[in-house]
Amino acid sequence: MEEPQIKQENAPQQQRQIAIKSWIKILINGQYIVKEGWEPNYIQYDDMKISRANVMGIVVQKSDSQLLNYDYLVIDDGSSRITARSFEDKDKFLNFVVGDMVNVIGRPREFGKEIYLIPEIIRKIEDKGWLEVRKLELGEIPEGRVVQPMPQETTKIEVEEIETPQEKLIKIIKDLDGGSGVDIDEVITITSKPETENLIKDMLAQGDVFEIKPGKIKVLE
Repeated sequence: MEEPQIKQENAPQQQRQIAIKSWIKILINGQYIVKEGWEPNYIQYDDMKISRANVMGIVVQKSDSQLLNYDYLVIDDGSSRITARSFEDKDKFLNFVVGDMVNVIGRPREFGKEIYLIPEIIRKIEDKGWLEVRKLELGEIPEGRVVQPMPQETTKIEVEEIETPQEKLIKIIKDLDGGSGVDIDEVITITSKPETENLIKDMLAQGDVFEIKPGKIKVLE
């Protein structure tokens, strides 16, 4: 069997950094170093500096919600899990499902102390024997499995409470009512809406307000 080859390309003005094969746990446990200018950010783990990572694992979770502003896959290689996120290319993860084995080359990023990958290349590996080959290449997993929090597809959605015309009218009547009711003509004048008179008639018929004497209404408490 032939190991899937991913070509290394040259950037317009500089050599693209080598994608280093790594356990996911090393990325999670490493220190994220932020650089200025054109020098890329990277993960520092012992004497390793990883600005481009090459990981292989099984897809254990996939976004299926429209509540997030990005798509993601969660990948597990036996040492830990990491999220691969796509913010712009909505089709990047289209053909992947939970249970697929994938090879991902991407740049590590950090947000809220969570390490994740921005994938440059992701491809499905049909022969799962390659995961065993990768494990032999990397050697023993660093001691102790680390699992960082995974994305949750729930977001707080602010819902604007919209008052109905009846609710608005009831508030107006309550505000105007000094205890002895409110003149219908006064309510119509204040609202300045031609439909107010018909709305009051409907509310009287439904029992939302009652007429304590001709031309004078009160909210039914």
